[in-house]
Amino acid sequence: MKQHAASVSKTAKDIERVGQEVGNLETDLEATGSSRTADDVQNQLNDVSANLLVAPLISCLRCPDCVWCSRSNERERQALQTEKERAQNALRTHEKDLGGMQLREVNLKSQIKDRTTLEKQVGEMKAQVTAASQSSKVRVPPIFLPLLSRVFAEPSPH
Repeated sequence: MKQHAASVSKTAKDIERVGQEVGNLETDLEATGSSRTADDVQNQLNDVSANLLVAPLISCLRCPDCVWCSRSNERERQALQTEKERAQNALRTHEKDLGGMQLREVNLKSQIKDRTTLEKQVGEMKAQVTAASQSSKVRVPPIFLPLLSRVFAEPSPH
């Protein structure tokens, strides 16, 4: 009877410890955006809790060490740990992708700004060329054409 009471006390402590671990893991999974819903986790937690309450009492009557219970708890803990690591890896990947996309966005915005500035400058230059060509269309009488061609064609000897 004393051994049974010690076994029940140990089981109660194990239940509390596992409950705390599951709570911590649920919080971590929720923060990382796990694919499982809170209801899924709660149902799994209820199943584990039911197994911890019922199965150990039955198996503890048969075996003093209750190896089955500790193995089951370990498998559950490892499954939750694996899910947590998967969610953390996915979060890191998404954060890395987001950083790359933000950098690309900044670069593209800079290129758009540069292109807009250049297009504005090209438009202004075209307007200046048009204005200059309109103002430079002066009619020179044919008499002065030979003189102008010599002035602009040969550098002066001085």
